[in-house]
Amino acid sequence: MSREAEEYRVEKCASLVMRELIADSVNIHPGEKGGYAITDEKAKNSAEGVSTGGSSGEVRYDQKEYLKKLKAATEEVK
Repeated sequence: MSREAEEYRVEKCASLVMRELIADSVNIHPGEKGGYAITDEKAKNSAEGVSTGGSSGEVRYDQKEYLKKLKAATEEVK
C-alpha cells in the first residue's frame, strides 16, 4: 500500500483492500503489502469485486478476469 486508507480518493483495489483489512482489525500502513483476489471484475459495487479472504479465508476468484490477465501477460512475452 502506498498511503493510509483515508488518503485514497478513488475506489480501486488498494483502497478497497485496505478498508477490508481494517474492518477485519488488521493494521496495515503505507509501504506494507496487502494481498487480494479479484472476485468479480464486473461487480456493480466495487467493494464486492475484490477480497482479502477475510476471516473466512475462502475466496471465489473471477476466473474470466484472471484468464484475460494471463493472456495479456503472455502477449507481452511473445
